[in-house]
Amino acid sequence: MVHDSQDSLSQTPETLIAFLRSHNTSWILSSSDEEAGINFLRSKDEETYKLLISPVIASTLNQLVCFNDLFPQQFTSFDDQTPPAISIQDYLNRIIKYTPCTPECYFLALIFLDRIIMNCSVRLNSYNIHRFLLVSVLIASKILDDSPYENRYFSHVGGIPIGELNTLERQFLVLVNFNLNIPSRSFECYRHEVEIQILRCEEEPEAEKPVPPPESAELRRTRELNKRLERSRSFNTASTADQILYWRKRRSTSFTVVSVA
Repeated sequence: MVHDSQDSLSQTPETLIAFLRSHNTSWILSSSDEEAGINFLRSKDEETYKLLISPVIASTLNQLVCFNDLFPQQFTSFDDQTPPAISIQDYLNRIIKYTPCTPECYFLALIFLDRIIMNCSVRLNSYNIHRFLLVSVLIASKILDDSPYENRYFSHVGGIPIGELNTLERQFLVLVNFNLNIPSRSFECYRHEVEIQILRCEEEPEAEKPVPPPESAELRRTRELNKRLERSRSFNTASTADQILYWRKRRSTSFTVVSVA
C-alpha cells in the first residue's frame, strides 16, 4: 500500500480487511468462477479448510505487522519485551493443530482484531501480535464452539502463563468495549476476502524459469577444442618425471572384459 504522508499513517492504523482487499482488487474473477471456487473450498473438511486459510491469515497479519513496525512502538499490556522467536505462521499453525477451534473462529478473530485497531488505534506489531492472536481466537472459540477448551489449555498451547492470559482476556474485552456481536454481513465479508485470496494464490501461475537457447554445433566444437588445449597446456607444463609416469600408466593399462549373466 502506498501512502503520501507518514503522519497520516501514524494517526490512522491500517486494518486487516484493508490489506486483504488491496491484494484482491488487482485480480479479476468472473462471478461464476468465484462462486464455484468458494463452494469448492467450503466443501472441504474442517482440517483441510483450516490448512487452506492459515497461510492467508498469517500472511495478512505478517504484512500488517511489518508495516506497523516502521512506526514508534506504543506499549500495551499485550506487548512483550522482545518479539517472540516463533513466526506468525508457525504460531497460528500451532493453535490450529492443538486447539479444537472451528474455521469460523479465525474469521471472527480477524474481525475482533480489526475492531480493536479501529476503536482504539492500536497497532499490531511484532511485539504484541502473538498475544493478540491467541486471545482473539480464545474468545472466538468461546462464542462459536460448543465445547471450547479452558484458558489453562490455551495457555499451554500459546506459551503464556494462565494468570497473564486471564488478564489479557479481560483487557481484550475492554478494548472491544465488551461488544462481541458480529453482524453476519461483516462475518461473510471477511470470510469472502480470505477465500478469494486463496483462489487467487492457486490461480496465479508460477514464474517460469528462462529456457537457455540450444547449443550450436560450432559452440560445442569450440568448447571441446578449448578442453583439449587446456589438457595439453597442463601436460606440457608438468615436470619430466610426471610425464614419464603418465606414459607408463598409459602403457600398463589393461582392459578387463566383464561378463554380465
